[in-house]
Amino acid sequence: MAEKARGKKILLVEDDEPLREMFSAVLSKVGYSVDPAKHGLEAIQKLKLTSYDLILTDMNMPYVDGIDLYLNSIEKHPHMKGRFLFMSGHFPLEVLENRSLIVKKFLVKPFKPKDLVQFVDSILAETAKGGAEMRA
Repeated sequence: MAEKARGKKILLVEDDEPLREMFSAVLSKVGYSVDPAKHGLEAIQKLKLTSYDLILTDMNMPYVDGIDLYLNSIEKHPHMKGRFLFMSGHFPLEVLENRSLIVKKFLVKPFKPKDLVQFVDSILAETAKGGAEMRA
C-alpha cells in the first residue's frame, strides 16, 4: 500500500451527490484530503485557486465532461497530465477514440471502495516516483 502518498490533495469531480459523498468519505477515511466538485466547470474554477495531486473525475457530467476537464487542465497545468483517474458507468467511446490523449487510468462503476483506494494509491505513488526522478 502506498501509505507515503496518503495526505495528498485530491479534486473529486462527480455530479452524482451520493457517489461524490461516498467516494469522498472512502478517500478521507484512508488519509487523503478531498475537495469535491459537482461538475467539470466547478472543477476548473477550483483549479484556478488550488493545486491538487490528483483529479478523480466522472466522464459524463453537465457543463464540462471528463474529457474536456482533462484537456482544459493539462493545457493550463501540464504537470497534471498523469494525475487523472477517470470513472464512468461504462467504458465511453471517447476514451477509445482518444486513446493517445488519455492515460489508461479508468475505473468502471460500480467498483469496490478498496479498488478506488488502490488505484489512487498507485497513481500517486507513480507520480511521486516520477517527480523524484525528475528532480534527481
